[in-house]
Amino acid sequence: MNHPVDIPDPLKNPGAVLVVPVYGKGRGGGHLFRSLALVRSLRSRGRDAWLYPVRDPGPFTGPHGTGNGFPRDLQIPGEFLVSAEDLGNREWSLIVLDRYRCPAGELRRWLTLGPVLGIDEGASRRGCDFLIDLLPNLHREPSNLCDPSLLFLPKRRRPSFEIAARAPRVLISFGAEDPAQLSLRTVRVLRTAGPADLSITVVLGPLYGHREKVRVLEEGGVQVIDGGGLDPEAFRESLADYDLLITHFGITVFEAIYARLPVLLLNPGPYHGALARHGGLYSAGWGSRGCKTLSRLFRSGDPGRAAAEYGERALRRWMPRNPGNLADLVLGAVPLVHRRCPLCGNRYSLRWGPVRFSHRTYRRCSCGMVYMERLTPPPVDYTEEYFFSRYREQYGKTYLEDFPRIQSQGERRLGFIRALLKKSRGRDRTAGLPAPGIPRLLDIGCAYGPFLAAARNGGFEVLGLDPAEEPVRYVRETLGMNAIRGSFPEDLPGNPGEFEVITLWYVIEHFKEPGRVLEALNRLLKPGGILAFSTPSFRGISRRKSLRAFLDKSPGDHWTIWDPRRCGNFLRRYGFCLRKRIITGHHPERFPLIGVLLRGPAFRFFSLLSRLFGLGDTFEVYAVKKAEPPVAGGNHG
Repeated sequence: MNHPVDIPDPLKNPGAVLVVPVYGKGRGGGHLFRSLALVRSLRSRGRDAWLYPVRDPGPFTGPHGTGNGFPRDLQIPGEFLVSAEDLGNREWSLIVLDRYRCPAGELRRWLTLGPVLGIDEGASRRGCDFLIDLLPNLHREPSNLCDPSLLFLPKRRRPSFEIAARAPRVLISFGAEDPAQLSLRTVRVLRTAGPADLSITVVLGPLYGHREKVRVLEEGGVQVIDGGGLDPEAFRESLADYDLLITHFGITVFEAIYARLPVLLLNPGPYHGALARHGGLYSAGWGSRGCKTLSRLFRSGDPGRAAAEYGERALRRWMPRNPGNLADLVLGAVPLVHRRCPLCGNRYSLRWGPVRFSHRTYRRCSCGMVYMERLTPPPVDYTEEYFFSRYREQYGKTYLEDFPRIQSQGERRLGFIRALLKKSRGRDRTAGLPAPGIPRLLDIGCAYGPFLAAARNGGFEVLGLDPAEEPVRYVRETLGMNAIRGSFPEDLPGNPGEFEVITLWYVIEHFKEPGRVLEALNRLLKPGGILAFSTPSFRGISRRKSLRAFLDKSPGDHWTIWDPRRCGNFLRRYGFCLRKRIITGHHPERFPLIGVLLRGPAFRFFSLLSRLFGLGDTFEVYAVKKAEPPVAGGNHG
């Protein structure tokens, strides 16, 4: 069967990781440095990882360039590089783009090769499957995670942000290029305003284009470190040897903050000044005004006090935990992405921007289906804990303690099922078909069997299916009913046309591929058979109150969120006819500003309003099989 969803199994074949950084004039070296560090770290831990640098227009020039524009002094090992010819010959489990501003056309090509994780992406943010910001930014499109502690951080750290009373050791570093010549301007300010015994060290990046300035700096008593031959890891570890860092905005800032080195920013422009304010960092400003502020700070005799205070706050804000790094996140990634809607097969539209949370992304198809993509597996295991402690956290009692209420709900639902089944059997008699016997009912996700118990008492021959071992054992041994342990639709519990009723109560949202599930359900049902299920609603008051809060609270194993208004169209694609839809889960207290009115006329009014306009947070569906599922290889869209 050619399903609209292409989901590889990375656990069986993890594939390789492709890291694609940008380099070129005006792009500095940070993207290339951290991408190289990521590949090195992944390889040292046994993961197959490769580097494919993409050069922006404008080759490097000067003594630190090569004929093809690749910077020689960056020392990229040839064994790390993959050729353009080999890109399509490998299975990539994850493509990490550190491209600064990846063009949309280029991004589409990467998406055809595998799941894409964008790092600090500035242009194609909507199109990336997952988006991680290692540096705080001003983009309106939120990322899955903004976490500078994922950077490769130094192991050596200063005991505190305090600066010694003696003349501080000042480190000046303005990146790989420093096109605004801030290194030289800063040295001039410090020599004029700082004490005579001030210790100044300047790191000139490998792409610094004014090497004639080095002699001027050295003659002024400044220690100059040529970044062309500098190991980035060694540079990180050396930060703890200084008392103050003067730089612009970039990776080195957060490496220094983690090392408890006060940072004073001198920005090359207003945008970097805005970044500094957003990140909670101390900035002298930009341009001539920034240099004047820098001079005033050093003339005051205490240039690092404010930088130290800001550094303490920034450390608590951005690095509140024991940091891992980007390599840890990539190693734990088992990405599952949909290139097409898992129900209808259409491509998602970027008009409905993705809603992102840590490790998961939600998209909405034009058909109305909302579906989740995950960077890592959902943190849910269907063990006893799921039905006891986790269930109690949500409902105030364990699943077995709630058994009578769930069974009572099942009896109500069976009333609708019997009515539809009676109509279907009446049509069979009219057509001259033999009278059917006891109806067979399959309950998928039966748990500890409250609905099975209600169905058996109602005269059905029942069978339960559940992936958890303990609930299946309880149904068999304690309730005395037939149940099978298995995962649907991989483990089919019967033959085609074997059941007259199939039910899934708050289960269908747990399937990654609902289209495939509906096909299997259709085949198991007899013609005229009943499909009944319940699921959370995308039209309820919780979603209308706040889409982001609604999705944030959605469990990590709910792969789809169904729209009750579109449900008839969903089912029609797979041979079902919607007969009844019931909006449930009404919560008047979730209306904005109404939660405090838990009693009285206002509460009853909003309860009536919720039912009148179908604002419940869940709904039930009752449908009849009218046709066979789509032909294998057909277009579900």
